[in-house]
Amino acid sequence: MKVFQKFKNGLDIGSNSFQLLWKNKKLIIYLGIPVFIKSIIDLITYNLYIDPTALKIPLFQKKPVLMLIKMTESYSWGKYILLQSISFLCLILLLLGSILLTCHVSKIIQNSIISIKETVKACRTKIPRAILWAIIVFIPLLLQNYSNNKAHYLVILAFSIWSILTAFVIQALSLDNTTIIQALKKSVLTVRSLFTQYIGAIFWIGLVTVLSITPFLILDKYIYLKYNSQILSILSYSVATLVSCIIPTAYTIAKTLLYTRYKKEQS
Repeated sequence: MKVFQKFKNGLDIGSNSFQLLWKNKKLIIYLGIPVFIKSIIDLITYNLYIDPTALKIPLFQKKPVLMLIKMTESYSWGKYILLQSISFLCLILLLLGSILLTCHVSKIIQNSIISIKETVKACRTKIPRAILWAIIVFIPLLLQNYSNNKAHYLVILAFSIWSILTAFVIQALSLDNTTIIQALKKSVLTVRSLFTQYIGAIFWIGLVTVLSITPFLILDKYIYLKYNSQILSILSYSVATLVSCIIPTAYTIAKTLLYTRYKKEQS
């Protein structure tokens, strides 16, 4: 199969992921809940780094939380550990949501009807592996955030390669009774086999992301700076949160479609 045809197939898979999500809107719950929780936490902990009067949404600027005022007075290991612990818990929620979403999408592909409750019940045994994978993923995230200037670009490059090679670990953990090491091997093999299709799917999803959020960013920047509109600022933040729910969901669906295709090719 020619490279262009593979890329086009990837575009189709990216498009199909949004269509599948549109037909099964409840799928957004799996990643929607973790993303919503993370957005609220980000909104609150945003001021742990800077002045508490500079919250993202102007609505909160008049009454900053007293706890945040106290926590911004100094920087300590306690604050650092607190913030990293929050980030780690959010990562666990996102990975658990991804596993549940992958399992549910797999059933849809098989034309099986399954409820969210049944999906959660069926995936309970996968929670320990999700936590273990979260620990493994969290380490390169820390390295990326806290590397020095000289090593920053090398860390970003290494992290990008790592992200591509481990793209299908969640799918392997969710759909196969496998260990972390085996899931890593299957992910690498899947990427090697379907790399061009994977890039095509990412391209389509990225294009949808840019087209959906850019108008709101432009509108927010122009009108907010000119009129200081609190309503528009809240609206823009809400749209950004909604997009943050839809895009990762579509991305996980696309990876599940690709991994299912890979398994069929290998059988």
